[in-house]
Amino acid sequence: MRLFLDLETSSKRKIETGTYAYASESRPLLIAWAISDGPAYVFDATKADIRNCPAVAAMYLADEIWAHHAAFDRLCLAFAGYSAPLRK
Repeated sequence: MRLFLDLETSSKRKIETGTYAYASESRPLLIAWAISDGPAYVFDATKADIRNCPAVAAMYLADEIWAHHAAFDRLCLAFAGYSAPLRK
């Protein structure tokens, strides 16, 4: 299974302060994802707990995770308490 993932985030820090500084105070707003060739979905993390996002569960089940700016998305998720595995 291939997971396609994209985050929209907000932070108290400006992105110009650096990826790590921004991510350390960021919070996910929207999580967009699709599984393999399936439809795309968007989870609104401002209205529901991120623990209820199917994409977060799919990170642990997927054979591959594809994301633009993957390192940034992975860092933001890690600061939110979720770490996508690098290898299985």
